[in-house]
Amino acid sequence: MQLNIHLPTDEIAKQVNHLYGQVIFDGEVAELGLRIKIRKRAPIQVFCKDDKLYVEAPLEVYTKVILKEKFLGIFDVITPNIEETDFEITAQYETSIREDAYWRLKANTTADFSWDRKPQWNLLVFKVRISSLIKPFIKTQIQEVAERINDFIEKEIQLERHAQTAWQTACLPIRLEENPPLWLMIHPERQDAFRRPIHFGKEEIFTDISLPVNLHAYLGKARESGEKTEMPPFEEKDEIEKVFQTQLSSHLPYRDLCALLIGQDIALDKERLQFHIRSMGMKTKNGKLNTSLSLQGSLKRFGRRFPFRLVMFISTRPYIDPENGRIKIQLLDHEFLTPHWWLKAYKRLASKAFAKQLTRGLNDFIESIDQQVVERIREALMGREIDDLLRLHGSLDAFEHTELLIHPHELELRSTLKGELQVKIILAAQAA
Repeated sequence: MQLNIHLPTDEIAKQVNHLYGQVIFDGEVAELGLRIKIRKRAPIQVFCKDDKLYVEAPLEVYTKVILKEKFLGIFDVITPNIEETDFEITAQYETSIREDAYWRLKANTTADFSWDRKPQWNLLVFKVRISSLIKPFIKTQIQEVAERINDFIEKEIQLERHAQTAWQTACLPIRLEENPPLWLMIHPERQDAFRRPIHFGKEEIFTDISLPVNLHAYLGKARESGEKTEMPPFEEKDEIEKVFQTQLSSHLPYRDLCALLIGQDIALDKERLQFHIRSMGMKTKNGKLNTSLSLQGSLKRFGRRFPFRLVMFISTRPYIDPENGRIKIQLLDHEFLTPHWWLKAYKRLASKAFAKQLTRGLNDFIESIDQQVVERIREALMGREIDDLLRLHGSLDAFEHTELLIHPHELELRSTLKGELQVKIILAAQAA
């Protein structure tokens, strides 16, 4: 599977806007003889281009003369209301980002700015530009913000932490179906794990991790280990495969299979025989699946229905048909017990055909559970939100049963899957 970590540029912009604040500087600069205030005049924009991160900050600068002697006799000919002026600039940041072997990001941000409206004083009929006077101070201020951008990228965007959090979340049980209760779990393998170095899209920074996994589906209750699932060690690789081939193990506990069948009704022999499953149990012995059913039934004879009780035992062998890969349950033996002497004489009930019909019904039921598992996995891969930040998506292109195992407490159906499986995490500003 792939674990895709995406950091959208608009989320970076939220953080950079927070770093900037509304006012970048407000105070007196004695060496210039000016009071200066620098503030944002519009939200900061962030985008990616040519494997770099770019930040553009529209700013407004206000100045007021506080020490006239700094400007010789110039204010002897300036009217008092010309002592204040404002102008507009756009601060521009270009950030190169690289990473080390431990996922740590290193940022190098250069800063510059352009004049959108240059500052000037009016001397009678003349206009005097003061750009060169204030430019060094502005460059110092925007460079300080550049250092804050570097700190933010290096300290707050911790890809490994986000990847580990996303991985642990993805390994939690994912509900596939409410009724019957079906769950999917992703189990990691500790080999052949790869990661692609960070790269840049137009509106995001992202990295991809390829992790070998096995899938496990559970009927009934989800099963958690209770331990954190650490990602396996990985190697860097420029390109990683999207298509996966993995094993799916479907776990069907006997207790849960029985719980779904109890309460079901069965009609046989053109509905002359009707049964209601009151209770049932499953056990294994010597590779056989032995099922007992306690049935409440009725037999229609001579226009009347005669109620009865019956206990049926069937011994079976589940397997995968090598010709078509479908689940098959072979009837090996059967027996029925009843206190009603007249029921024992009913040949239709005593025949092997009745036991075969029960076996066929059990076969169809287990097949239907299996089909639901596959279809719900296929639906989940079309786009399933795991939590607020994680989404499961991909495709299931090929499916084949390989083995059916009889365990003491469950059937385990193993299959091979081929397709695409991706878990995508979108890092939010507050999470970054």
